[in-house]
Amino acid sequence: MNRRQFLGIAGGAALALVAANEIAKSYFDQQDTNSVEACFEGLGPDVPSLERKIEAMKDSRAFPRMNDRVDSEAWSRVINSAYMEANGESLENEAYQNLILTIMYQEAGLRSERRATPFLFVTEDMIPGMDNSSFGPMQVKLLSDFEGDPESMEDILVYSMQRLDKVVEAYGGEVTNDNLQFLFGDWVAGDYACRAAAVQNMLNKELSRGLSLDGDLGPMSKGALKQLNDQYNLGMDREEIDSFEIGDNGEFFESEVYRTLVENFAYVENPVLVEAHMTGIEGELAPVRGVPGNSQEYVSRALEAYDNIGGLQK
Repeated sequence: MNRRQFLGIAGGAALALVAANEIAKSYFDQQDTNSVEACFEGLGPDVPSLERKIEAMKDSRAFPRMNDRVDSEAWSRVINSAYMEANGESLENEAYQNLILTIMYQEAGLRSERRATPFLFVTEDMIPGMDNSSFGPMQVKLLSDFEGDPESMEDILVYSMQRLDKVVEAYGGEVTNDNLQFLFGDWVAGDYACRAAAVQNMLNKELSRGLSLDGDLGPMSKGALKQLNDQYNLGMDREEIDSFEIGDNGEFFESEVYRTLVENFAYVENPVLVEAHMTGIEGELAPVRGVPGNSQEYVSRALEAYDNIGGLQK
């Protein structure tokens, strides 16, 4: 399974870069803005929606981690251009705009962050001259399906939005209040993580097991599936259980094993918020840097930011 390189999942998923520079800037302490809604004052109606949102986020106390040096017009242009390259249309969907801005805010406050040494993270406030060690403002590690070397921030963003489209597609292809927490959960913990956590949740309920809902269907989860198979005489192929992987495109959820689970335990189709935890160096540094140490904390912060961005439109 190609998992996004963000959190170390209990069970062995890879580690990678976590969020952004958390140094609070005195700039925000000097603002008179006390509400999200007040931030649009002074911005004309002809200013594009995405640019208006970024500018308002800079001026709002609701976004203390926001990079106040962001060139709102330039960033909105490169974001929209990357989205058009990835999807063939302009980024006009408000919910999708808010989703992208939330992730950019959560990850790096509309900065690009890269690891210079194991313990040193370098942030670039303006649209940076492209450095191939950067994961970009959405902090997506380029996986093997990226063709060639990125030559610009837009290349990184095109790929990032393709990854995001894949996450959204796994939950119906639209951004809704019902699936939002799972979109953020998969973004931080890996593709299909919340759907895999639902399988683990079902196994815990049916077998009184104590599997971690980490979204990693590893040896313990496979052992529980075999037990479930024997206990309920489901007729699933034990060798298939041993051999399956979730897969880059969620092949597990198209398998005979999964179809059998749905036929017998329909609630397994209801996603469950994944409980992934950061490990390694990132885990050790999380308290110092003030970044989320687990997927649930990340999702909680993301939902709050998403609501605040939505409030900018009112």
